[in-house]
Amino acid sequence: MQSKPSKLSNPSLRTKVTRGKQSSLQARVWFFILALFSLGQTLGCSGESGDSSQSSQSSALAAALQQVGLVEGRHYKVIEKPVLDAHNKFIVHEFFWYGCPHCEAFEPALHDWTKSLLGGVTVEQVPAIWASPMVLHAKVFYLVESLPREKRAPLHAALFKKIIEIRKLRDIGTQQRELAALLAEHGVDGTTFETALEDKEIQRKVDRAQALMKDSGASSTPTLMVNGRYLVMNDTAQQASDITAIADKIIRAERIARKAEN
Repeated sequence: MQSKPSKLSNPSLRTKVTRGKQSSLQARVWFFILALFSLGQTLGCSGESGDSSQSSQSSALAAALQQVGLVEGRHYKVIEKPVLDAHNKFIVHEFFWYGCPHCEAFEPALHDWTKSLLGGVTVEQVPAIWASPMVLHAKVFYLVESLPREKRAPLHAALFKKIIEIRKLRDIGTQQRELAALLAEHGVDGTTFETALEDKEIQRKVDRAQALMKDSGASSTPTLMVNGRYLVMNDTAQQASDITAIADKIIRAERIARKAEN
């Protein structure tokens, strides 16, 4: 059976008709785009005048950040959707991993800086999690944080060295046994360790840590997050204290902006 011949059997005629249809379609598309653009312009102007308080706050913060000498994209990154509401508080989170040599090197500077901070500023370490062994490491961190204060610092230092040493071991059971032995050396018995690994409160903290890092957009360690709104960029840092200096300036800018708004 032969197919029915096309009404546009002449190639040149087909081309002319096709081009005509394309031109008509393009005209309609451009008309639609222009209409949307006009509507967007109208809504944009209305939105700005209707939300002057938010615009004012952003302007105050931007001016304060410039005043303290910080440049967005060079010293800090603004988190598109702030991950927490700090209200009148100042909270600095450090995303870290025991298996990160850079985090180990940063640790003394972080603690020295924490001691120098004015009242009203809280520093919280958050274990980074992007692989299954890091869940184990995070649980160990929260176990150590539950111990008496005098036991924490030596154990944290020992855990950095141990996990940097064993981080490439693929068998989590082997890592767990290594960590159990280390904790036993520091007075934490096996039962306490095993109980902590199944503890619901510790698991809740691990889940929160994982969600916090994901929502912040942080992708490396160590990374400082200030007030759930800014991530400190380490690119310009020549030494550990340069990182904390940027966080210091962000806190100062927040203080200036809040004072200007009151």
